[in-house]
Amino acid sequence: MKVVVGSVVKGFALKTAVQEYPKNSGHKVIEVGCYDTSVSAKSSSIAERAARLLQDGEADIMGMSCCGSGTGMALAAGRFAGICAISAQSPRRDGCRRTAGCGARNRDAGAADA
Repeated sequence: MKVVVGSVVKGFALKTAVQEYPKNSGHKVIEVGCYDTSVSAKSSSIAERAARLLQDGEADIMGMSCCGSGTGMALAAGRFAGICAISAQSPRRDGCRRTAGCGARNRDAGAADA
């Protein structure tokens, strides 16, 4: 599976750590930025790059997009046709294992933002 990951500077450390899981699980990780913390990037441009890869069939899922608030990437990605993105940053205690799991089951979300 091809998984898209991206972040702004505030989410760079989280993205760097989290992307190891799909890599170690045998998936191909496609990074869409930011590539280091020396240059700022807008969440809307990172989300657009990821959404376009999904729309064009070059990626199977947007696994993680990290921004400072946890909502910017989801809002930006969700405006593209065929993309359902959610903000998932905390465990849930109401029967769902994680917020992202709830989004996938209840909203057919293909993108999770942290």
